Amino acid sequence: MMPPSTASIESLADELRRGNRRALAQAITLVESTHPEHRVRAQSLIQHLLPASGASLRIGISGPPGAGKSTFLDAFGSYLADKNHKVAVLAIDPSSVQRQQGSGSGGAILGDKTRMSTLALHKNAFIRPSPSRGMLGGTAPKTYETIILCEAAGYDTLFIETVGVGQSEVNVANLTDMLILILPPASGDSLQGIKRGIMEVADLILINKADGNTEKMARLSAQNYHAAVRLLPQKRDSWHTSVIAISALAKKGLDETEHVLKQFKQDAQTSGYLANERNKQAQNAFWQSLHQTLYEHLHTEPKLKKIIQQLYKRIEQKQATPQQAANDAILALYAQHNKG
Repeated sequence: MMPPSTASIESLADELRRGNRRALAQAITLVESTHPEHRVRAQSLIQHLLPASGASLRIGISGPPGAGKSTFLDAFGSYLADKNHKVAVLAIDPSSVQRQQGSGSGGAILGDKTRMSTLALHKNAFIRPSPSRGMLGGTAPKTYETIILCEAAGYDTLFIETVGVGQSEVNVANLTDMLILILPPASGDSLQGIKRGIMEVADLILINKADGNTEKMARLSAQNYHAAVRLLPQKRDSWHTSVIAISALAKKGLDETEHVLKQFKQDAQTSGYLANERNKQAQNAFWQSLHQTLYEHLHTEPKLKKIIQQLYKRIEQKQATPQQAANDAILALYAQHNKG
């Protein structure tokens, strides 16, 4: 799908605000483009749509491979869509190795619409896979902008599914209002393997696969995790992390999960937490974009690329430490700016 011309930005914004899914997909393609001209158009589009954003509940979904994140999203997303909620899923996929090494398209390699087949066909749902392009934190470079686009299109419940679980995944909490951690049934020993950091930022923990032969273990795991989170510091006094045993496959616990989401949103709004979080999310997106922009500039501007190669050689020849070379790169960037 080709990005729109500058002249069509306003019409694209109008179509998107009407809930046109094709327009939304086209807008996201434009925002994710690395072409300089497309980036200018993307910023114009975001500026048009920014006043129409902010009304959704932004939910991060994390968990280890095999926990059933996509199965949960397919079941729970469909459950909400059937109740006339507009549900968007931004599934962050690992990028191809070629892209991370500097070549190849770096496209998403997982078939999210295949894994969420029921939700993908729902009239009230939108699913968009985005490549992480090697970015840590469980998000993609343009996740924040994509959230704005989805909200402007009228989606009231946004799920950001991360690439996995671990200490680096904590960053997804900086772009969302609520973080749901999905875990498989586990013994006491396996519980020790879950990183404390992700546990501390989780607002809701779902122990999946509470059905069949694993139902008993899932419910026991829920009890163990419930006891464990009580020993961890809470993000705020008015909210304590809930732990629920569910079965995404058998669609058990979906109503209870929805109830917790409603409680969370109400508490976040009345306590002022949501407004404060949205300010933090914008600030975090600013720093993330700044880091990404500086990185790309240092790697794409011809004169700076040459300097970077020279600095690489100095490091290899033990003439400079990586820290010294990094400082020299920043000084080169300043010098180029002053010349301009």
